[in-house]
Amino acid sequence: MGQIDSFKKVLGITDQSSGSPATVVEMKEEKVQEQTAEAPRPRKKQTKAQHQRTTLAVSIQTREEIHVLSFWAQRQKLTHAASSESLLRIMLDIFYEKYPKAKRYVEYM
Repeated sequence: MGQIDSFKKVLGITDQSSGSPATVVEMKEEKVQEQTAEAPRPRKKQTKAQHQRTTLAVSIQTREEIHVLSFWAQRQKLTHAASSESLLRIMLDIFYEKYPKAKRYVEYM
């Protein structure tokens, strides 16, 4: 008996065209639920409590510079944690002070 024959035997499949009721495999049809396509929802602004974490890709040199600078900012008591996020928040605030149109644009979007 070959490997294919063993496989057929395990599955209960025979080469005979008319099998007995015990060897015939019963096929059941499953109802496929139709998925309705939902219209894309408009993007909602998240409140501070709803912020989700994400990854920001920067070069290793920039990452190291941000890491060292965030540590310095904590030591100078500019931030309460040596985190890149707190440092970036300060940078954004300073940028918005210098370019108020940018802040209005971001708030509008």
